[in-house]
Amino acid sequence: MATQFYGVDGTDAGALSRAEIQGRREIRKCVEVFREHGGDDWKDAFLIATGPAIGVRETRRIRGRYDLTWEDLDRGSRFEDGITEIASGSNIHPVDDPYEAPPAGLPAGPRFRVRPYQIPFRCLVAADVDNLLMVGRCISGDCYALGSYRLTGNVVRTGEAAGLAAAMATEQSVQPSELDSKALVERLNAMRAQTAE
Repeated sequence: MATQFYGVDGTDAGALSRAEIQGRREIRKCVEVFREHGGDDWKDAFLIATGPAIGVRETRRIRGRYDLTWEDLDRGSRFEDGITEIASGSNIHPVDDPYEAPPAGLPAGPRFRVRPYQIPFRCLVAADVDNLLMVGRCISGDCYALGSYRLTGNVVRTGEAAGLAAAMATEQSVQPSELDSKALVERLNAMRAQTAE
């Protein structure tokens, strides 16, 4: 967590390679600084390894039947097909250098609070492909909503819902988009209650 890069295209292999090289160079420099200025606790510190690849918070997402937005987080939206409740704040890491002012005429981004909200099942169902479900940070939402729902505990719940939806769709010989979402939510709630006991 010692380095961050801005303006890197997460869909470009060359850009990612350059960022990984620069990141490893900066981590080695961090270790040197820790050894030199960290006192006795750091004087013998050494680097064992770095991550296998640079972490990318956001690239492409498939548009779903519903697009979760910052407004949903701000008002604490509830849905009939709400598969889980989220209370996480929105941890936004800007694409551009946050230490620079936004370009003239552009706002820095919406200001909002996060009230407990639900993720609707429709965010998991692709808008244009009936039998495609998305989970984790790939569900349908804007970058501000992503800053909340991308946390590990939250993405586990989307995976659980998609897995159950796929099983139910197979049992019923229907597409996931044709599922009775209320029945899905009821079954999810029953499974979670049983697990909690």
